Amino acid sequence: MEKFEGYISYLRVSTQRQGQSGLGLEAQRKTICDFLGNTKPLAEFVEVESGRKDEDERPQLEAAIIQCQKLNAILVVAKLDRLSRSLAFITRLKKAGIRFVACDMPDLQDPATSGLFLNFMGAIAEFESKQNSQRVKAALAAKKARGEKKRLPENYKELAAKANEAYRKKNHEWTKSVWVIIQELEAYGCTTLKKIAEGLEARGVKTFRGHSKWSESSVMSVRNRMRGT
Repeated sequence: MEKFEGYISYLRVSTQRQGQSGLGLEAQRKTICDFLGNTKPLAEFVEVESGRKDEDERPQLEAAIIQCQKLNAILVVAKLDRLSRSLAFITRLKKAGIRFVACDMPDLQDPATSGLFLNFMGAIAEFESKQNSQRVKAALAAKKARGEKKRLPENYKELAAKANEAYRKKNHEWTKSVWVIIQELEAYGCTTLKKIAEGLEARGVKTFRGHSKWSESSVMSVRNRMRGT
């Protein structure tokens, strides 16, 4: 078994005010300290950024991961949501061999439970997304019932552009995660689009829109995007 040399701690708060005051950071630091006992982290990285930001937009997180690779260390966070709520991102970390541990969920690294947990986390994320959507719809229905007209905000173009960019990044992240699986299938001998589609379905991989059925054109689309054609 590969020997790990120590721990790299990663702390994150959502606002500049919290970062300047230490609010939240000290609690996370104490949680990690209590978890590690007499072991001190080899390095500490602190991020002042919203968890809604994509992981690749958090430079301190990227630096912490790189340091883990260089020092053969384990990434440690006080709570899992300080790291990410993205199932795809955490799955990529595990596939890349980046070992991490969350103090609030120490059993995450147990092979007997980690797969079940990741599936559970994905279901929770999907549930939260649906709940947010339902709350928005309920608020709009209430405004309509009060006779209030729906008006576009003055900065609707800016909001639309941000929404489009968020959609693009989400699609790109999903494409990268599926591409890893496609490459594995190709290595196992799935050389045709049909066989790759069947392999993705057999592994339970969903399309970007959440469908379980894969078409040859969908596989080709992922391949073209990753190959830049």
